[in-house]
Amino acid sequence: AKQVSHEIVTFWDMLPTFADIAEVANTPTVDGISVSEAFQGKKIAQPHPYLYWDYGHCRDRFEQAVRMGDWKGIRLGKDAPLQLYNLTKDLGETNNVADAHPKIVKQITRHMDEAFTPHERYPIGVPYTGKAIWKKNKS
Repeated sequence: AKQVSHEIVTFWDMLPTFADIAEVANTPTVDGISVSEAFQGKKIAQPHPYLYWDYGHCRDRFEQAVRMGDWKGIRLGKDAPLQLYNLTKDLGETNNVADAHPKIVKQITRHMDEAFTPHERYPIGVPYTGKAIWKKNKS
């Protein structure tokens, strides 16, 4: 009660966390980790080294983001320069400090490159023209 945690967690950590709390086996195909330690006011013993998101495989612009500790890197376009923000000092992401931290930029760029998984059905920069897969055919 009345504690604030600064541990970095994400939605995909919830299944492993709930499994840990319920003391049941977790599925090995989930990328998340148990963050039950954070719920107890402790530091997470083995936190994610970074978190990765991407969006826009079949859209005009492919976007990527990495959260690594206090840092957030954003790339707004496949070959766009990386924008870098220190979230402890700039939560609103108003001051791009990429030029002042080239080592962090290089590390986050490497994480983006290693985490990205291409897929032949969703090529970057090619708008999707197929049918909505969630809609049933009307017969």
